[in-house]
Amino acid sequence: MYQRSLREYRTLRESLQGWSDAFAEQHHRRPDRNDVLATRIPWLVDTFNQYTLLKRSLVQSTSQLRGALALTARRELPRPLGPGETAALRSLDAEL
Repeated sequence: MYQRSLREYRTLRESLQGWSDAFAEQHHRRPDRNDVLATRIPWLVDTFNQYTLLKRSLVQSTSQLRGALALTARRELPRPLGPGETAALRSLDAEL
């Protein structure tokens, strides 16, 4: 699901890129939602709305994925050694 959404996001972004670049060249800034709405171009407004919704969804999904990954890492990966434990291991290595 995430991969498909990411592909769709990239496709929407690419379809908006030409208009966005032309706007930025003319106005010396990136367009915002109000600029898009002011055009009243149906495909542009629809595509921008889809792009915005999908971007928000992906950002939320990314934070959820990071949280799940962090939880899994805490459960599955070994705990980092503390300073005293590191020194003890160094002295053992030195003896060998």
